[in-house]
Amino acid sequence: MRRATHVPYGSNTPFGAARLANCDWNLNSPTCGQCDVIHSAQYRGATKNCLCTNLADRDASSRTICDPEASSCSGAETCECYQGAILPVSSGGAPGCIINRFSQPLTGTVNVALTGPHAGESDLAIRAESAVHNGLGLAKPCPQCVGDPVFSDGVKGGTCDVGLRAGQAVRRRRNP
Repeated sequence: MRRATHVPYGSNTPFGAARLANCDWNLNSPTCGQCDVIHSAQYRGATKNCLCTNLADRDASSRTICDPEASSCSGAETCECYQGAILPVSSGGAPGCIINRFSQPLTGTVNVALTGPHAGESDLAIRAESAVHNGLGLAKPCPQCVGDPVFSDGVKGGTCDVGLRAGQAVRRRRNP
């Protein structure tokens, strides 16, 4: 017998980087747990993935944490959501830092049920932009903020470990 505990999320709940709606909670339905993905949402928890970004001049971005459903960005900045942390890559002798930004809201369906014939299935449309920056070195391509107890929580802490700002206090979240 399936119980309601086999479906871990509620309707209109942030799920990863998207918001769910119109979920089928009928435990006797073959699509129990299927939900529509309606748009981007901020990650739950201390680490946030949406930042105020000036797409025309990214170095001028405040990179302040924002909520895409109630943006507080000002001026030329818009609330942009990013997929995960900066990705350090070294391949073929070329270091790089990759930043992935959702360029359009996520749409589609996802089944959040833990059991059943369609558990875990999804059909999503994800449009992303990947910005690739030259890295600093093969062993460690991207600079890091060290000494910040909770990364990307809106409280600027720690210092830059390498690069142009090595040893200096982190002023704002910015691209490497």
